[in-house]
Amino acid sequence: MTAEVHVTAHDEEWDVRQGEVERREEHFADPAEAIAQGRAWAERDGVDLVIHGPHGTVREKPGRE
Repeated sequence: MTAEVHVTAHDEEWDVRQGEVERREEHFADPAEAIAQGRAWAERDGVDLVIHGPHGTVREKPGRE
């Protein structure tokens, strides 16, 4: 799987998603936990992490090290 990892707010939880066809997804109550999981997926797969704010706009797109 090579798609970017996205952390997004959805209702009362935060979602971590990667891919569209072979989709992987998890849900968290705490945004920090969602970002940590997203970072782990992105680092493992060598892809970018995209963090969205509560209204869907891109809040942060940290580069890979």
